[in-house]
Amino acid sequence: LAPSTLYFLCISCKKAAFPYRHYCTMFHTLDKSPLAPGSSLVDPQISLWVLMAILLACFTAVLAFICLQFWCVRCHEP
Repeated sequence: LAPSTLYFLCISCKKAAFPYRHYCTMFHTLDKSPLAPGSSLVDPQISLWVLMAILLACFTAVLAFICLQFWCVRCHEP
């Protein structure tokens, strides 16, 4: 069933001893919710890219800190 869709369902029953019986109902499906069971809020591929970007930023920050420390030591030498 598609989310956010209106359905009209009829069930008919015919037995030899009984006349036709019709049961009809109308119902709609709920919106596709990110909080539904089995679905996740975060795409695993996007979270992997975010994790890699954070690691790259940390590596760059450490490398920049080391380079600045080395540069500062060389600048203060007589």
